[in-house]
Amino acid sequence: MHGQVCLLAGPAGNTVIQVGAQGVLVVDTHAHADHTGGNVRIAQAGSQLVAGNFAQQLGQEGARSAIIVAHENVLKQMSARTGVQAPTPFAAWPTDTFFQTEKDLYFNEEGIQLLHQPKAHTDGDVLVFFRSSDVIAAGDVFNMNSYPVIDLSRGGHVNGVIEALNRIIDLAVSEQFTEGGTRVVPGMAESATSSTWLNTATWSRS
Repeated sequence: MHGQVCLLAGPAGNTVIQVGAQGVLVVDTHAHADHTGGNVRIAQAGSQLVAGNFAQQLGQEGARSAIIVAHENVLKQMSARTGVQAPTPFAAWPTDTFFQTEKDLYFNEEGIQLLHQPKAHTDGDVLVFFRSSDVIAAGDVFNMNSYPVIDLSRGGHVNGVIEALNRIIDLAVSEQFTEGGTRVVPGMAESATSSTWLNTATWSRS
């Protein structure tokens, strides 16, 4: 745990979780099935903190589902045009999308930046920077097991991966003598015997 942020390392990937008085925020970062396959269960397990006119518009059923936030390119990948069968069920689709390069949230008394990384691993990758906890969820633009996988069919490109990695380096700040500082969480899990938190001391820009 670093600040309010915890890491769940599984056999196929890493999940970042922020826990606080307002609730739980779970991070996964693009449209691939190994990152969105749990969306329905996550949505069903949560609820939205809403009131006033918006609560009336949303209705009781909508308020009983957690919000799923993603870049609009993720929604495009998970849905389909009218008359065409979507690759994923409607209940798994993002319910709050953004098209800008950045979306800011404030949750559990912490500023959180969602930073879209265009044409990287896919066209929907987002770095999630927990500012107070000093943790960056990097998703699959950063892989500790191999070179990053680039999904050309979903808008990925090597130049975008390089830009995303450089963005992480720009955000990360090391402590005195580079022995600590910002923690960077790669999308894919490492072996069970090694640490999945990446210390910024290991980073250098090429």
